Amino acid sequence: MLGRHRDLVWRAIVFTVALVEVPLFLLRNRALFRNDILYPFWHWSFGHTVSGIDYASRLYWPHRISLLYVPHPDSNPLLPRLFGQNVDTFTYRSVLGFRSVNIDAPRIAVLRFYVFLVAALVPRLQVAERRSVYKTISLVGDRRLEAGDPDTNTLVQAFDYTGYVRLLHDRVGRDAALPPDLRDQARAAIEAAYPGFLSKPFVALTFRRKGRGLELHTSIRDAGPPENYLPAVRWLAENGFHVVLWGDDSRVFEDVPGVFTLEHAELPRELLNLFVFAEAALFVGQQSGAPVLANACGVPCLLTDAMPYRYGTFRNEDLLLFKRMRERATGRVLSLVEVFRDHRDLAQGYNFEAKGIEIVANSPEEILEAVQEAAALVRGKLELSQEDERLADLFRLLPDESMHIAYHGNRPPLAELRRLRAELESQRGEEAVAGL
Repeated sequence: MLGRHRDLVWRAIVFTVALVEVPLFLLRNRALFRNDILYPFWHWSFGHTVSGIDYASRLYWPHRISLLYVPHPDSNPLLPRLFGQNVDTFTYRSVLGFRSVNIDAPRIAVLRFYVFLVAALVPRLQVAERRSVYKTISLVGDRRLEAGDPDTNTLVQAFDYTGYVRLLHDRVGRDAALPPDLRDQARAAIEAAYPGFLSKPFVALTFRRKGRGLELHTSIRDAGPPENYLPAVRWLAENGFHVVLWGDDSRVFEDVPGVFTLEHAELPRELLNLFVFAEAALFVGQQSGAPVLANACGVPCLLTDAMPYRYGTFRNEDLLLFKRMRERATGRVLSLVEVFRDHRDLAQGYNFEAKGIEIVANSPEEILEAVQEAAALVRGKLELSQEDERLADLFRLLPDESMHIAYHGNRPPLAELRRLRAELESQRGEEAVAGL
């Protein structure tokens, strides 16, 4: 009770200070009113910060937008600069430090209020908001998107961002990119610390760890043991790529030539972060904010140790290597076809304990196969036969329309599809019979 009361007091303080700060912020940044579209924005998630800004940038392209950016402490303060093609950023920082999402919410509410008030007085001004932007040009129609919560074993309505998928699939707008000054700064610092690094394209490799020890819904997205990635990393380094590791598990790769952390480059961490994911030739890693940034920048992605099955990436050319689901009692591994066909709850991401299912990391062999295919895709050397295309299309029929992946258009690596050929063809036959 005492903590709740303290939070209410702090919310009142934040609200009162914002009533003064926001008008001053708008007065000091009168240039933001040169653009007709005002976009007050705040979000705690790195991924939603990327997609929220990129979505609006593409949706309103080529019109310019004034982004009224309230950075979260975990946000990259340089991130909005990647959208300078039609986004002008005006950053609002409070004299009060961030305390929590709940406590700081009144600050955003006050900013919205004043922006809408100004727009009401100036007819040419329009106000866009992240949630309203996300609701545009949906691919879902009147269907309901759903997501499983493994912590409560319930199925809930999911947020619809499929309009963003549509924009990327249709190549609307311009890809995000580092502005020339930041790109040149990063390249110069990296070349000085690592001579010759820029002579080859590089692969950005991440190991998600943030969910370990936390709720199941986030921990299931973590990477498997870094040792599982060693054969793939060696193959990349021996076949024309440098590899940049982004994460905490670099010790396993210390003796592999061509593997870098770039930690000795004299650059702010925020700029190095953007450089790695915006300038890579290929992203390899788990479901997190990093592949969202790569997608926004047009960087091909291979998701490994991917979970849950209901998600893909925003660009349909990307590859998905899903974690395995194994029955604890028998040790039998469920195939992708079986999961999507007979266990929609597992595909949605819940009921693992109730069904006695353990989640198994990708094997070194699976990761190597997938990385080799992704590298061929990046180099323009991947040729799919008519049979491969047919198998990919059969896979895309598996996810239920209540799942985001049904609209993403991604597919597993060809080696996985070929192993599933008989099941995919059988599933198609069963659907044809059911439709008679």
